[in-house]
Amino acid sequence: MSLPKEEEVWVSEETAVVLTVAIAAILVLAFVAYAALKPPPAERFVVIATLGPNKMATDYPTPDNPVRAGEPVKLWVELDNYMGKAIWARVLVKLGQNEKVLPTTEKPADLPVIKEYQVFLANEESRLLEFNYVIDTPGENYDLIFELWLYDEQSHTFVFTGQWNRITFSVV
Repeated sequence: MSLPKEEEVWVSEETAVVLTVAIAAILVLAFVAYAALKPPPAERFVVIATLGPNKMATDYPTPDNPVRAGEPVKLWVELDNYMGKAIWARVLVKLGQNEKVLPTTEKPADLPVIKEYQVFLANEESRLLEFNYVIDTPGENYDLIFELWLYDEQSHTFVFTGQWNRITFSVV
C-alpha cells in the first residue's frame, strides 16, 4: 500500500522575481513613509557646558582652588547641537571681578569680551573648545562667563540664547 503523493506546487522563476521585487518595494515604501511621517523631536536645543582642565566637570578653579598669577586658566567649553539642523554658534568669554550684575536669560553680561569662538555644528554634533587665559593680577572673585549666541538667518546677526556658564575663582 502506498501513500498518496502530495501535490507539488511550482512557481515559475518569473513569478518569484515579481513577488520578491513587490515585497522589496513595499518594505522600501514603508520605511520612506515612516521617515516622512515621523514627528520631529519635541524639543530642540543647544547645550553649553564648561569643563575643567581634564575635560570633566571637576577640578575647576574656585576661591578655594585658586589660579596662580601669570599661569593660564585652562578650561574646556562643550557645545552640543540638538536643533534638528546645522547651526552657527558663537561663544563669548567675558571676564569680570566682584560682579554683582550677571547675565540673565534675556540680557548678556555687560563685561569686556576676552575671547570669542565661532563654530559650525551639524545636527547632533558635539565640539570641545579649549580655553586658556592668563591673569596677571592677584585677586578674589574673578568671574569667567561663557555666553552662547546663535546665528539667526532672518536677522543675519548672532542672537544671545540666554544660556551661559559662570566660573568664579581667585588668583594668588
